[in-house]
Amino acid sequence: MKLFNTIVRELEAYEARRELVIKAGREILRDAKRVIFLCHDGKLDEAKRHLASLTRVVGTNEKKFKKPLSSAMGSFPLYSEGSWCAAVEEYLEAWFLLHFLTHKKIVAPTGIAPKADVYIGALADSTGELVRLAVLRGARKEVKTIEQFRGLTARVVEFMLPLYLTGSSRQKFDAAKKNLKRIEEIVYEVRIRS
Repeated sequence: MKLFNTIVRELEAYEARRELVIKAGREILRDAKRVIFLCHDGKLDEAKRHLASLTRVVGTNEKKFKKPLSSAMGSFPLYSEGSWCAAVEEYLEAWFLLHFLTHKKIVAPTGIAPKADVYIGALADSTGELVRLAVLRGARKEVKTIEQFRGLTARVVEFMLPLYLTGSSRQKFDAAKKNLKRIEEIVYEVRIRS
């Protein structure tokens, strides 16, 4: 039957695209984690090079994967695929962290169009990376730097406060609030020990 054949072709095309998305997502996730690790290690120039390459990969893949599977179907629902959302969230986390460290501000990359909850997750998770860096900088008694991390974390939390967040976005927001509290504790501990 023609209808059945059409359905099978569309489902097979969808599954093939989905497998490509999952594979690309794994690579993006791995490379984003590498950028974050380089930031923790203080290798910001190397992190910038890796992030620039990763930015091209993410943008190219988003354009490629969003293309319709057939003339009868609309664009591929890329941001409905959990693996892609997780990969882009990790990429954005690396992006935000590196820009926190190099420019002391929050800047979004261009050329991609994630959903709001992907941005929320990345912003919240980047505050956790700032806590890790605060611990490392606390050992060197760099109070001014830790206070900058506290300020950035506070800006993220203040931004999210009025938002109606549910599900994983709410959990990420709660984690960001805990990260703010932890950085404030680190500032306090370093100040009294200096």
